[in-house]
Amino acid sequence: MKLGLLAGVAGIALAAMTAAASAQGTLRIAMTAADIPKTHGQPDQGFEGNRFTGIPMYDGLTAWDLSSADKPSVVIPGLATEWSVDASDKTKWVFKLRPGVKFHDGSAFDADAVVWNVEKVLKQDAAHFDASQVGVTASRMPTLRSARKIDALTVELTTSQPDSFLPINLTNLFNGRSSSTPRRAPMPRRRPPPPGRPSRRTPRAPGRSGWSASSRASGSRS
Repeated sequence: MKLGLLAGVAGIALAAMTAAASAQGTLRIAMTAADIPKTHGQPDQGFEGNRFTGIPMYDGLTAWDLSSADKPSVVIPGLATEWSVDASDKTKWVFKLRPGVKFHDGSAFDADAVVWNVEKVLKQDAAHFDASQVGVTASRMPTLRSARKIDALTVELTTSQPDSFLPINLTNLFNGRSSSTPRRAPMPRRRPPPPGRPSRRTPRAPGRSGWSASSRASGSRS
């Protein structure tokens, strides 16, 4: 009888705590990182940085399909709609970019932005090269050497050798707004906008539109 009473009291207490936690609306997540990951481009703090500031805040040319919890993820289009290896040179990949994509400030995401983001972590003599963002990026794309604009929505990536893993590795290269991208006049805000990035408001799902100008990027998904 006493054990049953104690179990009942414990159950009531647990339910009360759960209800209180729900009412507060606060989600606490533990992470194995020494500090809050960087939020202005490629995150630090290892893959925890990717999980907590990279993937939620930014997009890559490719992405992981996280729509199912009961089957392996596969790589799907992100800011690129399609890609292929150059038939005459297996070290060159051509990526077609998603049209109509906008950064949070209304400036366009295009091939110039891709080149800028690649050079930020690979080209040491670039004016915007950021050594602090290299470690967890370049190490996950060991063969990527350069990016070249073909046209506004087409970019060529060159690797040091044929590399079938490039589309997978590019899920780790997050694209922020380049400082050279022309800006649209900002809307009045109570506080400054977050660091330049393309992002989304609606959840990503294969075959569904999920891009918006004030989050990662705006445009239709294929």
